Amino acid sequence: MTAPSPVERRCAAMDVHRRLLTESSTYRAERARIENQTIALAAILPAREREVVRIDVVVHVVAATDDQDISDDQIASQFAVLDRDFRAANDDIDNVPEPFRPLVADARVEFAFATTDPDGQPTTGITRTRTRVAEFDSDDAIKSASTGGADPWPSEKYLNLWVCRLGGGLLGYAQFPGGPAETDGVVILDTAFGTTGTASAPFDLGRTATHEIGHWLNLFHIWGDDGDGCGGTDEVDDTPNQGGPNNGRPTYPHVSCNNGPNGDLFVNYMDYTDDAGMVMFTRGQVTRMSACLEGVRRSLAGRTETVAPLGRWTHSFEEDHDDVTVYRPQGYDFPRARGRAGLEFRPDGSFVDWSIGAGDARTARAGSWVADDHLRLITAAGNARTVSVVARTDDRLELAFRTATSTHRPSCRADVVLPFSATDFRRPPPSDTRRTSGVTALLDAVSESRIEDTLDVVLAPSSRVSTGEGFRQVAAQLAAVLIDAGYDVVQDPVVVGDGLSENVTGDRTGTGGARGVVIVTAHLDSVNHEDGPDSPAPGADDNASGAAGLIELARVLATGTWEHDTRVILFGGEEQGLYGSTAYVASLSAAERDRIIGVVNMDMIGRLNTAEPSVLIEGAPVSAALIQSLVEAAGEYTTLAVATSLEPYASDHVPFIDAEIPAVLTIEGDDRANTDVHSARDVRGNVDVGFMVEILRMNAAVLAQLLNPVD
Repeated sequence: MTAPSPVERRCAAMDVHRRLLTESSTYRAERARIENQTIALAAILPAREREVVRIDVVVHVVAATDDQDISDDQIASQFAVLDRDFRAANDDIDNVPEPFRPLVADARVEFAFATTDPDGQPTTGITRTRTRVAEFDSDDAIKSASTGGADPWPSEKYLNLWVCRLGGGLLGYAQFPGGPAETDGVVILDTAFGTTGTASAPFDLGRTATHEIGHWLNLFHIWGDDGDGCGGTDEVDDTPNQGGPNNGRPTYPHVSCNNGPNGDLFVNYMDYTDDAGMVMFTRGQVTRMSACLEGVRRSLAGRTETVAPLGRWTHSFEEDHDDVTVYRPQGYDFPRARGRAGLEFRPDGSFVDWSIGAGDARTARAGSWVADDHLRLITAAGNARTVSVVARTDDRLELAFRTATSTHRPSCRADVVLPFSATDFRRPPPSDTRRTSGVTALLDAVSESRIEDTLDVVLAPSSRVSTGEGFRQVAAQLAAVLIDAGYDVVQDPVVVGDGLSENVTGDRTGTGGARGVVIVTAHLDSVNHEDGPDSPAPGADDNASGAAGLIELARVLATGTWEHDTRVILFGGEEQGLYGSTAYVASLSAAERDRIIGVVNMDMIGRLNTAEPSVLIEGAPVSAALIQSLVEAAGEYTTLAVATSLEPYASDHVPFIDAEIPAVLTIEGDDRANTDVHSARDVRGNVDVGFMVEILRMNAAVLAQLLNPVD
């Protein structure tokens, strides 16, 4: 006998999602990577029409009774619904209220019964399993023969779709991309599957499968899963904010969360209405699903073309020319350098962004590549870079990169005063136009005595290892200093290995309308590589000097009135591998990244290693305008000799540059000559506060320029 159909929609996709987030650090990391990849791909996908994707499906019918063993015809009726719904070809699409019709979009996805099983044998694409389990739940027991269900087919080749009796009024659930392969797929109640046979009203039009496959393709519920509140998000820009799910058959308009006059988009497949009430996906949802099919579910979409230069390539920056970046293959005999980044392209569509990490070692950051008319790289931080292969031989690769720029950021200029050499320290000429009385007064406010006091605070513990009590003590004290200076302060936890560190962030709001944000950073942690993690690690130069410098700049900038926002960040986990800065950049939305005008990072600004005071200003091509400004400021306001580099290396500016955000490192000249870092010898006596002031004056002049003073 057929069981009564549920009277209201209930989906357990978010229950499964939250369970996996709680249970699995791997899932948490993978979901963060996928969301970053989605943001990057979504920015490029709307510009072109994607080809139609056909996904091979295997239907696992798991039945305890004959009536649960649904017919082939009922299964076929579900496939017909999916093909219409995902192509915007359903007859009831005319039910979309007029104001929402411009949002209707064709997802260009079709579904087909698998014709070959995992062993290469012919198949109908349907498996049938008898079970002793009367009802299944959302605990994934349905997905294993050992617990009364049916084992999945390889999820990189098939959409596994289980049909069974579910309990508790549950209509179905899906696993979001990024979960365990052995449980990947969609589960549907047998009486809510298809349009014939045992399908029962009000869920007899096949829309439960449409809804759950939407989750499987990375769509969230349209109301943002925040209960009845108005603060949730489905991560899609064109769906109205909505206060909770809609059930049954609402009438237009249904207003919530001040979203009038048109109200909720209750006709959307990702709401909770009856089958007859949901009839459309939006353009934004289609873009998000397309990003899924171009990214994490690439193999299911048949993306097998290989146009990337496969293999591992290392940056030969000495050979860069014009706008072309030159790489050489693994094993090439390079000249000695401070460090070399690189790229590794793999046949499965993944790539590794090799950057310079802790201890000057190469650090692997996962990403992916997409091939269409150009090659597109999605970096570890989630940003897309469009790449043209200019030339390629067996021992040389030339790439041209194109990236989007922020409307707030200064444009790059070609008239760089000094050559980009990391070892050629020279005094830049003074500028004829830069000096103003306002900037001079600001720089004159930089105080040696306050810096000395801050160094006392930072150096009070014997060590500031990222996960240690000394770090937490100093972080709390400096957070209080920033609050006293007028900053809104948050202390965000950062996972470092098996422990926790934190980032201390201070914000001060500007007075402008469409404001950008200017960021000053330094790492607070110290380390003793020479004697071991439990040994004293004073870290006076590396990096009490940078942290004290940040606090002083925060105090000085707080005395001004600026158009743009000021943000200062003390990072944890730098010495273990840029954990704090990497986590911070990964947490930024696309809109927040675009607001960033520039980032000035300070690491080791306290020790004189050269005959005259000198500073290295280090960035990347995206940072060229910022480097130019710092060179000019050094010439006008300081006695510093300057060298510059376009090879970012092993400090907290690197994650920003990876995300194509203009960022620079300011660091004492010839820092490699400082052999006391990362040891118990890096003590207060090595720090020259007068020298620090020179670097801070240079930085403050440029920060004032970026923030734009308001009279």
